[in-house]
Amino acid sequence: MKNKLFVLMVMLFYSILFAQSGYKVQENYKFGPGCEYKKYVNQSLPMQIHVSIMDLNNSYLSVECATSFDKMSGKETTSAVSKRTSSGGHQAVCAVNGDFYDTSNGVTLSPCLINGEFTHTPFNHRKGFAYAQEKKGLILRPWFSASVISENRAESYAITNINLACEQDEICLYNNYIGSSTGTSAGGTECLLSAVTDWYVNDTVLCVVEVLDSISNNRSIPEGKCVLSGSGTGAGFLRSYCQVGDTVRIVQRFSTDVEKITQYMGGACQMMENGINVAEASGIEEGVWSAYLSGRNPRTVIGFNEDSTVIYFVVVDGRQAGFSIGMGMNELVDFMSAIGIKNAVNLDGGGSSTMVVRHSVKNSPSDGAERAVANAVLCYSSSQTGDMEHIQIAKDSIAIYKNTSVNVGITAWDEYYNPKNISDWDLIDVAYDGLMGSFLENIFTSNNLSGDCRITASYKNDIDTLMIHVIELSDISAYPEILTIDSVNSVKYEISAKNESGSTKIYNNSIFTFAVTDPTIAEIDSEGVIIGKQGGETDVVIAYGDETDTVRVRVQIGEGEIVVDEIESISAWNMRTDAYIDEANTSISLCDRSTGTGTKAIQVDYTRTGDEDGNIYLETNAIDLYGVPSDILIDVESDSNKNWIYALMEDNRGVEYSVKCASSLKYKNEYRTQYLDFSKMLPADGEQLYPLKFKGLRLRIDDKATSGSMYIDRVRVIYPTWTAIEDHDANVIPENFKLLQNYPNPFNPSTCIDFQLSSDAHVELSIYSLNGKKVATLLNGVRAAGNYSVHFDASDLAGGVYFYRLQAGNWVDTKKMLLIK
Repeated sequence: MKNKLFVLMVMLFYSILFAQSGYKVQENYKFGPGCEYKKYVNQSLPMQIHVSIMDLNNSYLSVECATSFDKMSGKETTSAVSKRTSSGGHQAVCAVNGDFYDTSNGVTLSPCLINGEFTHTPFNHRKGFAYAQEKKGLILRPWFSASVISENRAESYAITNINLACEQDEICLYNNYIGSSTGTSAGGTECLLSAVTDWYVNDTVLCVVEVLDSISNNRSIPEGKCVLSGSGTGAGFLRSYCQVGDTVRIVQRFSTDVEKITQYMGGACQMMENGINVAEASGIEEGVWSAYLSGRNPRTVIGFNEDSTVIYFVVVDGRQAGFSIGMGMNELVDFMSAIGIKNAVNLDGGGSSTMVVRHSVKNSPSDGAERAVANAVLCYSSSQTGDMEHIQIAKDSIAIYKNTSVNVGITAWDEYYNPKNISDWDLIDVAYDGLMGSFLENIFTSNNLSGDCRITASYKNDIDTLMIHVIELSDISAYPEILTIDSVNSVKYEISAKNESGSTKIYNNSIFTFAVTDPTIAEIDSEGVIIGKQGGETDVVIAYGDETDTVRVRVQIGEGEIVVDEIESISAWNMRTDAYIDEANTSISLCDRSTGTGTKAIQVDYTRTGDEDGNIYLETNAIDLYGVPSDILIDVESDSNKNWIYALMEDNRGVEYSVKCASSLKYKNEYRTQYLDFSKMLPADGEQLYPLKFKGLRLRIDDKATSGSMYIDRVRVIYPTWTAIEDHDANVIPENFKLLQNYPNPFNPSTCIDFQLSSDAHVELSIYSLNGKKVATLLNGVRAAGNYSVHFDASDLAGGVYFYRLQAGNWVDTKKMLLIK
């Protein structure tokens, strides 16, 4: 009695110590006879560890190794191996990835033993996992030896290796893991064998000789049989002692007293021996200790309890910041010791680490998806499938947001914990607090209340519970608080809130509800993406349960071309320069321009100094821009230098941007309209908040220029529009001048441009490239009031963005179109 009390006290001490170290069980359920899965988490580090525990005393369980597609080379995912090797009374209930391997061909670095047969036997001093017929696990080095013994037991000869090249005076064994034939060349002797007893290591296998070839040459290997191939003296032994009909003995050995070993999976570094941490010492002895092993990485480990009757598959997730950072060997040994493991060996880790339970991957592979590997270790159940007997809920608790749904995870199982479908939910009694939400066939939907709701599921003699915590958030805040949009460009709100710990962070929009108070002005979707419908203002209400925030949205739908500054005066303009401009010999003045809609323009006379590009800043009083323009247009006459012009902008947050012209101003003696695309704003943070303000211009003077003059006029903006064909009666005189969007748009190679004239006017309709060069004039003459449609064929132009500009008297409008080739 005292001994039992002492054991219980020790177990309680270690469980408290384990909990204090930050580990807790997040999931726990049975998945087969004598099988249990546990997911441990340590949120503070963070770490995620997956543990499957199988009681080998259970008569239905067995452990086997398997290779990719049952060959010594190749790669296959662990879950695919699990499914492929399962059959009626041989169901894989759990699997982990196995040995280290050559990534180019999938050949493992250590021998692999499957049901007593080797895939191959390379020399390797690394320790690995072995499993014997008596259903116990052990850790050993794969020191391999083998021999073939004559029928009279008087003579024997060493078998050098299995499924590897046969050298002079050797005998080698070949089986189906190498393929359908031995791959040997002529010059030796081969005999085909059929085993009449099961294959083991550290036991004798009886085989009958079916065929004896005097000259070997790539002998075929029928399914389930093997070939002994010999050269030199090895060939002589086969010819003398392996005659057709003889029963010969093959003995395969590992350097251990344990008999009838059926499985072996290579690894690298024994981690625990009789409860002692031997990782570093073993790693150094095996020649594998490294920063990779000591550092935190994804891991795959096989362990055993003290008498090796309980096997543990352990997989640690890693290389995923904020989710799981992995574990070092010493950390993992401490963890395994706390859950009862006494002996353990490391298998291949990193991106290969995978745990599969009932054919489903339980962990989060660091590659982002399951990696194809060379081989795997699997636990199989031979139990039959029965009727539904048990229910389980894997998790103890789940946290959800208000007005969201979650799968409670009630699962059904038969007597041997084979999974079953729940065909009739009326058979399961589910109790919960109806004020917190509703439950329907495994789905719980919360309402506006926060707090805890315990769900209890009962079936026959099973009762399991789950605590659902409905998260409380406060101080909801939407960004931006004031927003200007149009009917073309949408904006997504960013929502922050204070959580239960008192910290504020940005949350996924899917947990909130969004509504506009005036749906005729704008519409908003479930993800908080808003777009305008018609001009006006409305409020947007963002809600999390009873918590709300209200923000204002302004819809301004710009159309056509709007003048920002006609530049008929420079009284509001100031100039400053950087160190590469000679400011004393640089100036701005007002000059005449007769071809524009106004009569004046800014003249900039400059002198550059130094060996870098220089910058001239022309700053004016901030001008609010209406709506959401697509481009800003500036008329510029240059001086053949490779200069550039930028528009200086500021958004609603006070963030500054500069918008660059499409190409350099390397031309002279003519004004060209420069089209500066707002989508190419710098810095391109993707969060330009309208309304924008125009604050001035920047001229970047090329480092090869010495002096020159530039002329700037007519700053204006144009707006994006939907591509559409507007219906209008050709016989009705329009009320206003109007330029319509071309159709189709995009186009190739032709499109139509429609416009309306409310009175007779001199009309010029022209096409411009991105750099402001006129590429075509479609109309130039007087037209009567009415509706017009002009066909434009762009067969001779390169694909890209173009602008079409209509001037009717003093009325001007410009729109953008896209030619695709």
